[in-house]
Amino acid sequence: MAPLVEQLLEQSRLQAHQERVIEVLRGRRDFGALSRIASLLPKRSGLSYTPDAMDMRSRQRLAKAYRATERHARIETKTVLDVGCARAENAHHLADYGVTQYIGLDIDDTHFPAAESLNADSRLLKASAESIPLDDNSVDLAISFNVFEHIPNPSNALSEIVRVLRPGGVFFTVFGPTFNAASGPHLTRIVDLPFMHHLFPEGVVAQMAGREDAYYTVNRRPLGFYRETFFSEQDFTLARYREQVDGRGFWVLKSFPHLLEEIGHDELAVNAITVVLVKK
Repeated sequence: MAPLVEQLLEQSRLQAHQERVIEVLRGRRDFGALSRIASLLPKRSGLSYTPDAMDMRSRQRLAKAYRATERHARIETKTVLDVGCARAENAHHLADYGVTQYIGLDIDDTHFPAAESLNADSRLLKASAESIPLDDNSVDLAISFNVFEHIPNPSNALSEIVRVLRPGGVFFTVFGPTFNAASGPHLTRIVDLPFMHHLFPEGVVAQMAGREDAYYTVNRRPLGFYRETFFSEQDFTLARYREQVDGRGFWVLKSFPHLLEEIGHDELAVNAITVVLVKK
């Protein structure tokens, strides 16, 4: 992957406001410096959670999941587990794919919809993905979107997902960024500085975020951890593994190339991971 990263670095050009950010970064990296940088960078709004936006995202995600399922599943897909379901928006479109039972699972039930908004065969479970309250071999398909980077022990969650899948069933997930990537800490709505966690002491970032633990919402796992976990193929066959590089934040890496040497091209560049596995 290093040649691709080097090519993207070569193509990267600094904009005027980014040049001013680099000037600040070449000085003392304290709370004052990070505050100045926050004032120089455009704000990012993050994902929209309007009904229309959620509906569109759900349709797009499920279409990708079902293309993979149709290609790799060895059983009929009637029961679906949605790991990290949040608002359970995926429940509303699964009938289009012949699903008869939706099971949404999330450790936080704050955003669970009212029960009457789901069909009679759907249910929502407040539980950890590392301890799924379902029987072995009870689910045909498991899906998960933008969740694995938040689970404290993703390998435990993977073991649980594989346990509840029926043989021949599929697990489809897209997640990221992983921790070392440009937006790894998931703090872009506070300061949209790529690789901020590699440029400032953690205490400074925590102060800026207004929290004791700057990175408490993510698991801090490196890309290498996920590669090792998914390529282990314990009780499952890895049907697809894809890493996405989008070049975001490479203007920072071009100005501070020591990060590439210290952390690694792949760790810094991979923004998202797509995984399709089939239970043996």
